[in-house]
Amino acid sequence: MNINIFSCIRNQEIGFIHQFFHLIPELSVLENVILPGLISKNKESEINKEACELLDIFGILDKKDIKPNKLSGGEQQRVASARALINKPDLILADEMTGNLDEDTSDEIINFFLNFIKSNNISLLYVTHNQKYADMANNKYEFKNKKLILK
Repeated sequence: MNINIFSCIRNQEIGFIHQFFHLIPELSVLENVILPGLISKNKESEINKEACELLDIFGILDKKDIKPNKLSGGEQQRVASARALINKPDLILADEMTGNLDEDTSDEIINFFLNFIKSNNISLLYVTHNQKYADMANNKYEFKNKKLILK
């Protein structure tokens, strides 16, 4: 299978949320969110509109023209979350998406995603060390002695 097919699938069907956000510092908030949509060759006007809607949902639309280094950790996490959703993926992979956030912001992010995946019929696979958030998952796995075990 062609490597480009895998890249297309990854870009269009999977949203990624990284623990340390991986926002591009030279780009504005809006540009960071729309980038995956532009890579998948969606129309820029449509992607801009959808990105603004997502930023509004996450309560940071007023920050759309700001560079990521001017944002708090919680705001950066919301940008990364909006970016993960821009292509309307079927699957979201999240690595410690609340690891660098205060408890209230973490609760907001987790609750948003749990409600979002239910209402949009998508899947969320997340890694966490937070037992409270682990207990919210439908299925729980644990790494033990280099093995993945269903709990």
